Amino acid sequence: MDREPTIGEWRKLFQAAQSFYELAPWEWVFDFDIFGIQNPETKEVGYASILGNLGEVFGLCVYLGSEGFTNYLRLQGRDPEEIDWDVVVGLRCLTAFFEDREDLDPRDRDVIKKLGLKFRGRKAWPVFRSHRPGYAPWYLTSSEARFLTVALLQAQHVAKRLLDDPELLDRAPDDLYLVRVRTGKCWRDEWQPPPPPPPIVPEPLPEEVVSALRAQNRPQNGVWEVDLFLLPTMIQERKDSPPYYVSALLCVHQESYFVVGIDLVPYWNRLTQLQRRFAKVLEKSPIGWPKRVLVKRLELLVLLSPLLEDLGIEIELAPRLPALEEVQQSFIAFLTKRALS
Repeated sequence: MDREPTIGEWRKLFQAAQSFYELAPWEWVFDFDIFGIQNPETKEVGYASILGNLGEVFGLCVYLGSEGFTNYLRLQGRDPEEIDWDVVVGLRCLTAFFEDREDLDPRDRDVIKKLGLKFRGRKAWPVFRSHRPGYAPWYLTSSEARFLTVALLQAQHVAKRLLDDPELLDRAPDDLYLVRVRTGKCWRDEWQPPPPPPPIVPEPLPEEVVSALRAQNRPQNGVWEVDLFLLPTMIQERKDSPPYYVSALLCVHQESYFVVGIDLVPYWNRLTQLQRRFAKVLEKSPIGWPKRVLVKRLELLVLLSPLLEDLGIEIELAPRLPALEEVQQSFIAFLTKRALS
């Protein structure tokens, strides 16, 4: 893993954050005024959104690459009162927010103390975090600190231009986005298309696994409801590593509400390992196999179809999974009660 920022890198980052704060670009820039900033080191584009126009969260969020941009789009137009935790947990971005002093943790305050900095007032203390899919927000690495410094400076440049020319981003031709690109020591504008959604590449299921399932020739009857969902719990293996979320693959017999299988997997592996883990549920099922499988997520339909078609099992999309949803609620309530006890 990349090392922590040096004291010099921290100093540059705090200087960039302070000038961003003093500019207060959220007074005239909206959070939907998104623009790109290319990382000079990796050439990956981060898509910057200046937050604060609504008077709640103040700072800069930089959505990284295709994965980050796709999740940014998933956030748009959602009811802020309805949290989609799959979207929140799936974020890939860097953030520079301005918080109250009591919101800083000891590690944040220690860096500020080493730099000899002082901040006064509410929502004036810089807090920097890295968000990776499936993990809790964590502290920046050296390379992340360098890019966030660049992003804060370039965001100020674009914000100043928007103050003089509010239609700057609206003049994008053919749904292109303004991207700031560095050539040598100079920065320039480019109009670039948005990145395509990242492909889901499942782990290949060994042919011997499929052959062994075929050889079982299990009876098929009834309907299974199958879904993946996020658990309200986190795992931290070491103090110096970020906690991570866990997803559950749940399979419920529709008529009896019998739990055929439940398998826990780290969030980031929930889709890539789906075929292998569902094959394990089929292998160990105490009630035979389903004649039909119902799912409510398109990605599950796409990923499970090859295996199920090979085994002669139907799979369909359904708007709701009533049996599974009742079992899911009971399971989450049990975990929540256990965590609080």
